[in-house]
Amino acid sequence: YDGVYLLGMALNETISMGGNIRDGLAITKLMWGRDFHGISGYVTFDHNGDRVADYSIQVLDPKTGKFYAVAHYYDLHKEYLPVPEQKIYWPEGREDPPPDIPEPGFLDEKRKIIIYGIVALLLIFILRGFLACVRIMCAREVPTDQNIMQWRVRPDEMMFELGILYDYEPEIPSLIQSLDVSSSRPSASFINSLQSTPLGMYKGTRVFIKKIVKKNMDINKKLLSEIKQVINIGHKNTIRFLGACIENPGILIITEYCPRGSLRDVLDNNEINLNWKNKLSLIENIAKGMKYLHNSEVSVHGKLNSHNCLIDGDFVLKICDFGLTTLMIPDDISEDINHYHKLLWVAPELLPLTVVPGIPATQKGDVYSFAIILEEIILRAGPFFVTLQYENLCIYDILKRVADREIPPFRPVVDETNCHENLILLMKSCWEDNPDCRPPFNVICREVKYIITCYKENLLEDPPYGPEHY
Repeated sequence: YDGVYLLGMALNETISMGGNIRDGLAITKLMWGRDFHGISGYVTFDHNGDRVADYSIQVLDPKTGKFYAVAHYYDLHKEYLPVPEQKIYWPEGREDPPPDIPEPGFLDEKRKIIIYGIVALLLIFILRGFLACVRIMCAREVPTDQNIMQWRVRPDEMMFELGILYDYEPEIPSLIQSLDVSSSRPSASFINSLQSTPLGMYKGTRVFIKKIVKKNMDINKKLLSEIKQVINIGHKNTIRFLGACIENPGILIITEYCPRGSLRDVLDNNEINLNWKNKLSLIENIAKGMKYLHNSEVSVHGKLNSHNCLIDGDFVLKICDFGLTTLMIPDDISEDINHYHKLLWVAPELLPLTVVPGIPATQKGDVYSFAIILEEIILRAGPFFVTLQYENLCIYDILKRVADREIPPFRPVVDETNCHENLILLMKSCWEDNPDCRPPFNVICREVKYIITCYKENLLEDPPYGPEHY
């Protein structure tokens, strides 16, 4: 405020004098030697353009642990005024400052100190050289140890917002009283899903905390390599990995928080008006994120579905749950309806081999999963929606028919009348029965970009309010 006010006064004077408002040097000189009342108090500049500032000397009271002022310096009048009845706590109970000149004998010992210092520095350099050699040799064996361990999180560094994560009372405080979970206005289905992916605070930032039930977890080379891979992931369409807590009786995975929940939540929320501009934007986000993952050290996702596509506050889609295979696999696998529901996104060639989604995993399998997500976005419904709703087939029947690799292949039914022809062709090419016939994500990105271009004229007629408005 004070800066803008000062500039305004200088500009007004320049204009009134008929000066050039583009002459920065002349305008700046008009700011020198000026004083005025600003929002921060009385503002004064000297003739060199330096601001005349006042200062207060504050001292820490060792008894109360609080700071208090003992003196003030007023630069305008070069005046130093102590605060009455306040004193400075000097070290060792002194009543006055330490002397300007060191105690007698210091100068006589100075040469000895210099010699000792030189010898100590030489020893330090020799020791550091030795340690550097050892570190290089160790780095060849386990290159990621030092970087990874800083991402290991202690339980007392986190605070949970919802419920109790463990079966016993953990020594982790709850934030359910101190944070308003509804402040970001997530959908109802998102709120219900928070029991499996609770919210929390870590280093002052709101995060997702995912629990994996494991009895024992050893830190080995494979785990460190996987953590290094996800730490290095940095793309606007992928979730940031923030850390992991490896403590019994479970593993906690801490990731970036996305207030709008998953793609599945958004598709289920009828209050959000998703036009084709928004749908294509979400599709493009998935394609770009997967292209980046496939070209990274992670190389494959394996568990891609609409629940693992999160949407942040700016309505940008971010892919999560990639990598960290060693941490993500639970000890006990519950083969309930939710387990089989996750298999609806698994490619037919991987279904007979899959115990949990993601093992095994291939890039072509990710492309198939992308095709199922396309069906969800086009219909704004769940995977195999028409089949489950109208053809009287259950999830087990669908998985069996997909795994049997029928001719023609058994795939979701999609209404093609209200969708661009190229998007339908892209979806069908991505769920081809032969994995080699499925396009890679760099080709998918180009095709999605072309489809967006084809929609350009229609997009201009879309309502001005996208999902972010809601």
